[in-house]
Amino acid sequence: MTYIGIDPGLSGCMVAIDENKHIINYRDIEKIGDRIDINEIVKWFNQFDKQDCIAYCENPHVHAGDSIKTCYAAFCYGRSVATVQTIPQVLGFTTELLTPMTWKAYFGLVDKSSTYEQRKQKSVDLAITLFPDQQSIFVEEKQQGRVIRTINHHDRAEAGLIAIYGLETHITNTKKSH
Repeated sequence: MTYIGIDPGLSGCMVAIDENKHIINYRDIEKIGDRIDINEIVKWFNQFDKQDCIAYCENPHVHAGDSIKTCYAAFCYGRSVATVQTIPQVLGFTTELLTPMTWKAYFGLVDKSSTYEQRKQKSVDLAITLFPDQQSIFVEEKQQGRVIRTINHHDRAEAGLIAIYGLETHITNTKKSH
């Protein structure tokens, strides 16, 4: 089985893992203007056998403090989330929608006292721990002139965590039904 975790949005990611929690492939969600690149998402999904694959997609909603500054930005975000959630379903993949609270609570990432940046860093740190051989996709060093910046890819980390959540709960639920 392949388990796909999807962190949707204008700058999200999709991560596919196998039953051994090894990342098979990942794809950042890219934009064309203010819309996501649907064709690239479809191409990415087409590499997988829909009979042996389950997609787990976060079903977020906008909060007042989520850095979305305008109604138009909120509209673009919502349109992108809905599009990303719909693509695997239209392609025939079994798709489950998860609230952020569901998978974040599973991993102990719910902490109302921390800032947005701190919560994202916790996701990156956990993904590095759970995918030790593939941690370079979550943290990247980029040189800009004489300065080296560390970029934490929290969208990739969260998509990977969603995939693990899907795998672990699918196995648990499968064992319960037998």
